[in-house]
Amino acid sequence: MISKYSKRQWLILCVYSVVNLLSAFGFSIQGPFFPMIAEMKGATPTDNGLIFGAYSLVIIFINPLVIVMINKFGAVRVSFSGLLNHWNFIVVLFVSLSVILRIIEGLGYAMGRNAGIAIISSEFCEKVEIAFGIVQAFFSSGLLIGPVAGGALYELGGFYLPFLLIGVLLVCIAFVVLCLHKDYPKHGTTSRKEVVKLLSQTSVILGMLAIFGAFLNLIFVSSTLEIHIKSLNLSPVQVGAVFLCNGIASIFSSLFWGLLFEKYDKPLLFCSLSAVINIFGMLLLGPAPYLLLDLNIYTCVFGLLIHGVGIRGEQIGGFSLLNKGISLAGLPKNIQTYGLVSALYMTFYALGSFIGPLLGGYLFDVIGFPWGSHLFIVYHLVFSIIMIIFNYLLSGRSEQKENEKKQSSTETIIIYGSIAKN
Repeated sequence: MISKYSKRQWLILCVYSVVNLLSAFGFSIQGPFFPMIAEMKGATPTDNGLIFGAYSLVIIFINPLVIVMINKFGAVRVSFSGLLNHWNFIVVLFVSLSVILRIIEGLGYAMGRNAGIAIISSEFCEKVEIAFGIVQAFFSSGLLIGPVAGGALYELGGFYLPFLLIGVLLVCIAFVVLCLHKDYPKHGTTSRKEVVKLLSQTSVILGMLAIFGAFLNLIFVSSTLEIHIKSLNLSPVQVGAVFLCNGIASIFSSLFWGLLFEKYDKPLLFCSLSAVINIFGMLLLGPAPYLLLDLNIYTCVFGLLIHGVGIRGEQIGGFSLLNKGISLAGLPKNIQTYGLVSALYMTFYALGSFIGPLLGGYLFDVIGFPWGSHLFIVYHLVFSIIMIIFNYLLSGRSEQKENEKKQSSTETIIIYGSIAKN
């Protein structure tokens, strides 16, 4: 529990909360002005999609390299290098350079986030859910505040000021990270046999599906909702306020989900519940045609609030399932193993973030938001049912193992008792 954290754990939690906040700032700060500037320089919407999509795509392919880097150079140095690399996206002259810079920034983000998640997992290995929930709450805060801060800084000092300020802050926190830790002991590289053993665990497979589904759904909503609610004739400020609802729900539900997962240790059941919550949010956001509700500001606000709570539950639950796979696979609890787990998390986060807007945009064009969202609703419905089934099967298997252990212990006591009598 939180009250039992050591001073070192609190310090690490505070530092990496700030790291996540600034990383999210760097990710979201260009939203209000970059598309406009890019259009002025001749970039098309397709070019913008390529620029932003390159970021997620590079994370998918760079994660195996990050595992090797953590094994060879240590998590702290990789985290430091990634944060330094993350601040480079300052000067954008044309589309090709923008794509290149976004690729480099994606490399830095993958290094920093992967190593950071590995360090958090290592430091809070007994109960990681609350710690992960806290740092994710700060990440959500950065995504929430970033666009507002970006727009204000752009008006104050033009195009360069937002990137320059966040870049300087990232460099400062990178040196704090470097000074904060002694490096973690190295135990050799993670073998292919260990990787296969981890990936073959049911909890890991289900965790990957949870993380992928959460970000697939989240980015679909983020990329299409603004066009969907145009018919409401909202002002830019009102549209911004509507989008805030999802972030606010994510921030405040992060700690709630972390406490819930840690206290009851039922990740499959709570992931299923999160998926159902997500479905209700999506049904209201449409709203689904068969609900006989008209699209209005109230359905959007309540839908986004419910959706944000469900997304965060799936995300934290998926991460919890990945970490449980370490024990089930019998792997050593060292920084190399946690680096592998963090790479899996980041890979499926990036995969969902990459496919979400592409698939969502196509569905929106072909059948519109209300019906297009049903593909994601079906995904979460099937996912929820699968989680319930495996929760039942795995709980039964655990009870059987416990009974076998008790029976074995009883037999041992009887045998030793009879020997003592003789």
